[in-house]
Amino acid sequence: MRILVSAFGCAPNWGSEVAVGWNYVKELDKIHELDVIVESGFKGRIEEYVNNYNEPRCNFHFIDIGDEGRSLAPRQGNWLFYYYYRKWQLKVYKYVIDLMHRKKFDIIHHLNLTGYREPGFLWMLRDIPYVHGPISGFQQFPTSYLDILSYKEKIYELTRNVINYIQSRYHKRFINAINRADAVLAGTRYDQKIIKKTFGIDSIVVPVNGTFERKQLPERIINETINVIWIGKYLSRKALLIAIRAVGEAIKKNRNIYFHIVGVEEKFKKNVDLMINMYASFDNCINYGVLEYNKTHDLLARCDILFFTSLQDSTPSVIMEALTFGVPVVCHDIYGMGDVIDESCGVKISVIDSNTSIRKFSEILIELSNNKDLLLRLSIGAKKRSELFTWEKNAKIINNIYESIAK
Repeated sequence: MRILVSAFGCAPNWGSEVAVGWNYVKELDKIHELDVIVESGFKGRIEEYVNNYNEPRCNFHFIDIGDEGRSLAPRQGNWLFYYYYRKWQLKVYKYVIDLMHRKKFDIIHHLNLTGYREPGFLWMLRDIPYVHGPISGFQQFPTSYLDILSYKEKIYELTRNVINYIQSRYHKRFINAINRADAVLAGTRYDQKIIKKTFGIDSIVVPVNGTFERKQLPERIINETINVIWIGKYLSRKALLIAIRAVGEAIKKNRNIYFHIVGVEEKFKKNVDLMINMYASFDNCINYGVLEYNKTHDLLARCDILFFTSLQDSTPSVIMEALTFGVPVVCHDIYGMGDVIDESCGVKISVIDSNTSIRKFSEILIELSNNKDLLLRLSIGAKKRSELFTWEKNAKIINNIYESIAK
């Protein structure tokens, strides 16, 4: 079948939304003839990869969002970004109308961005099967954790919760898009529940992110030194403070625990260094800042545990990457993290309040550092768990949906 895919973010050797676009496109390209709409900022990376590897074979169409919109894209919580992103989607709609005069498509698929806030306009094209998703973004920040935020962050998260509640129920174009869709994909079971409860629409869970198949991984050796890693942007919902305070408590009992922090932008490094100085120790904590994609992967693969303290995420790429490398995950039991992690590959902590989370993360870290057999068992379980969520298997779910709705 010939499929038209809208994937704003799509490029190799990237994480988050961009990885979603790239990896689903790569897998679906093995089955179908794809035309893919991508933001122009990713053109260089895509063309370099295709020139080097002669794949994927699909046709890429690049639509420019402009320098201002592109600069805002990495921080999608910025409301101004959606102004530019909506204009980009309108450009895509007009471009596709013209493209359809030259090409016939069997299905149109709005793949990403996965957030429901901007559904684009492709759903307005009638007489052709339409797929929307995976959809996410309904997650709310748990208010029992507001005490770990600054005043500004508190205002932001509370405002976002209110706006998110209203938008997710009364966003007319989104409602029209999913009612028009022949198939709606939900990024997590929570998203599926909200879509059903709010709009009465059945959806199919397709994880936002996936894992990579790695045929050969070196046998993991657990040493006396325990390396814990945290990867993410410096955002209030990522709750890095919980991780730093938990590690600080744990190293009081075991000085062989080392904490690696990756992803904090330069302008926020001082904030993190202050937290380390106040609650932990620079002898045991390293704040790397932002690393290249491959260097982050190399460091993750050498660590023993991933701390994922986020309180508001769908199916994060870093969790999938940790499972791929056989790194056990300690995370909150909420949203997409709760879907993916189980007792075979990590430990989930109930979302109660910040003090409980700090204590639980710390206790689990001490337990794992003292029980190497358990840590090794979880590592083996992580590799096995990753096999359930490969990009290939996720893409097969989408392919089955394509086949079921194709005319």
